[in-house]
Amino acid sequence: MRRRLTALLVALALTSVGAFLMPEAAHARKHAQSTAVPAPLLGGFRVKDITWATADAQIGPGKVTREFYGTLPTTFSDFGLPLGVKIVVSYKTLTTNVAAYLRSIPAGRDVELAFHHEPEGDYTTGAQFVSEFNGQEQVAHAAAPAVPFDYIGLSYHYMTGQDTSWLPPAADRYYVDSYQRGGTGYSKIQPLPQTPQFVNFAASLKAAGHRFDGFTEYGRGVIPTGGVISVADVSARQQVYSTDRAYIDSTLRPATPHPFVWAYWYTSGSAGQWRLLDGASQQAWRSASTTP
Repeated sequence: MRRRLTALLVALALTSVGAFLMPEAAHARKHAQSTAVPAPLLGGFRVKDITWATADAQIGPGKVTREFYGTLPTTFSDFGLPLGVKIVVSYKTLTTNVAAYLRSIPAGRDVELAFHHEPEGDYTTGAQFVSEFNGQEQVAHAAAPAVPFDYIGLSYHYMTGQDTSWLPPAADRYYVDSYQRGGTGYSKIQPLPQTPQFVNFAASLKAAGHRFDGFTEYGRGVIPTGGVISVADVSARQQVYSTDRAYIDSTLRPATPHPFVWAYWYTSGSAGQWRLLDGASQQAWRSASTTP
């Protein structure tokens, strides 16, 4: 009896000590439980050569979009977008307008701010970009700490391997712009896990200890200027939308607590027209990006 009582007292003591010495483990378990249910998927698009309402009717409803400035203005514009649509605003040049701009955002508007998206294509070194990013982010957080300050990478840069030198240490969101024009080679339309650019970018984020929060530009299958898109590429992109959505749900969304952004580049660009002009592709994207 005495031995059983002694053993019971020892067990109780060890339990108490373990709970006191391992709060990090308890926190980790709680965090794991809190991220078990993926955050919402925000499907959307960027429009330029048609109206938001037209695009929304074709591939919506859109919940997120992109807008761009060379130099950030001092006052916010909603670009005529409906209330409730998240606006990821990008600007390219260093500016002292950040604080004024952020303070002008009306209550109820869902806005994120990104300094110099796709820096890998513009800067000589990642160190220069990261230094400038950190300075702009510091000003942004002081003016409006609730507004996320984003890094947006250029997936093409990661074609040949990983590179962590372009990743700011403490961005609020880490996004990438991802395109596959079609045809063969590196531009072939294929699922994300088979795409070297994305695989290497995601591995770079992981190596630096960052989460991946989505695609601020996503395009699959372009109509070349003065040309046509092949039947094979039209079929491939329709299939890859659902394949990528399954991968997003199984692997990417569970890894971040933030709403996952998936925005189609629904406009023209230097490579041609990225908009989906056939009804089957429009329906395929709508089904993939708007299903809860």
